Amino acid sequence: MGNAEELMPGYTGVKFVSIQLNEDLPKGFAALFPLFKACADFVAEHDMVPQNAGNFSMRFADGIAITAAGANLDMLEEKDIIYIAHCSVSEMKLKFIGTRNPSSESLLHYLILQCRPDANAVVHVHNIPASDIPVGKIRETEKEEPYGSLKLAQITCDTLGTSDEPILMKHHGYVAVGSSLMEAAKRIISTHLELLNKPKKEIIRDAKTL
Repeated sequence: MGNAEELMPGYTGVKFVSIQLNEDLPKGFAALFPLFKACADFVAEHDMVPQNAGNFSMRFADGIAITAAGANLDMLEEKDIIYIAHCSVSEMKLKFIGTRNPSSESLLHYLILQCRPDANAVVHVHNIPASDIPVGKIRETEKEEPYGSLKLAQITCDTLGTSDEPILMKHHGYVAVGSSLMEAAKRIISTHLELLNKPKKEIIRDAKTL
């Protein structure tokens, strides 16, 4: 179990302007929390969300529901899910509703959902050390880019393309899309277990479909 006060090494917060519209989340928003919680618990079983690492998002109304900046996904609370009502990539600015700031990777999630209209959810979690990943076994971004940056968001979208297979952001972590948070998470865990040469049938079968 992570410590809510611990942050990943190198984490310095968000790199865009975030404007809080209010704290009153849209009608029906509370129904999303069980989906985020089930996904978080699933990936946490595989140690994919150390400290404050990782972030999830899904479409909601005309915006995006996303985990908050610095949220510990292995001890997720309802306040950790906020709503992005508007995002301007050119201005590096977004407007949100909730009590906490949106994820430092909000631009990444926004651009992926823009590039992939077929997807409803995005899951980003952290991975096994790069030295342990067999070369050529998984697609990877061409170069490493700073977390939370527009360059990282753009190169990730380019690498994902139209495929449903997860990718690695170089020296960073996994990203996958899906029709739901759990589908995206299952894709990552399945790939992760294959890279580790571990059986996957039981854990994938036992994961709740939400």
